[in-house]
Amino acid sequence: MSTIMLGPGERLDVLIDFSGSTIGKEFYLVSNKFSEFNVQGRQSFNLLKFKVDKSSGRNFSIPSMLSVIDIVSSSQAVKTRVIDIAQMIGGEGGHGGMGRHSINGKIFEMDRVDETVSAGTTEIWEFDNLAGDEIHPMHIHGIQFQVLERIGGRNKILASEKGWKDTILLMPGEKVKVIMTFPEYTGVFVFHCHNLEHEDDGMMLNYKII
Repeated sequence: MSTIMLGPGERLDVLIDFSGSTIGKEFYLVSNKFSEFNVQGRQSFNLLKFKVDKSSGRNFSIPSMLSVIDIVSSSQAVKTRVIDIAQMIGGEGGHGGMGRHSINGKIFEMDRVDETVSAGTTEIWEFDNLAGDEIHPMHIHGIQFQVLERIGGRNKILASEKGWKDTILLMPGEKVKVIMTFPEYTGVFVFHCHNLEHEDDGMMLNYKII
């Protein structure tokens, strides 16, 4: 791949083969603009420079498989939750007085538990941005999940989304289903949009493992 789209909070392991490059050749990791969504990323800039400064006699080939992922079956899920991330609430605060970003029509309250799950169980969460007009990278604390399906928008699971994830990027007009098995330990955790201005606007809820 020559490009990949990542949202704030998403991480990726990248394997680069420089074996065909000449000594002195420089490469840049670039954050590209993606103005087709007319929301974010209106400028491009260099993040990191690589410079090839020596040759090696080592023979290298990219492996056909990087890791083995044990698939979590949908049949294991004891519950499916729909998480509405498209709704704006209220008419004050937020961006330009147009309301505040919310999850399921609620904004963050430190002492309120919004979702309760059982330790050791498997659930499907559907992040619904079908009616939304903004980009939301959704992040769940304390757990990793697998992506089951993207409906609408790009309408597919990307190659980079076929491993373990803790953040998933939703474009406007998309719904994404993820599956996860909650750990045996208990406590209160948060899930939120990883756009800093959305999170700070209240787009975060608590979930409790019991």
